[in-house]
Amino acid sequence: MVRLFFAVLLIVPVPATAGEPVSAFGRPLAPEEPPALSSRSARFLQRAAEHWAYQPLAEAAPPEVAKSATAAAVRNEIDRFVFARLEGA
Repeated sequence: MVRLFFAVLLIVPVPATAGEPVSAFGRPLAPEEPPALSSRSARFLQRAAEHWAYQPLAEAAPPEVAKSATAAAVRNEIDRFVFARLEGA
């Protein structure tokens, strides 16, 4: 009986037709009125925009490999990054 009560609370009527933008007060938005964001949503979007995955790519020059034993094993630029990290460890 309790489970049914909670399931009924999750059903919320949609105040506008499907696909029509709605304001926070339930009225349809005017075409020139942008949807309002809460301060929490705005902070979340700002932090998400600063995430490393959304930054433009930067050109990185492959590092030089110092040790002759590892320098002979280098076959491409990715190997240079890997062996430079291993030499620094």
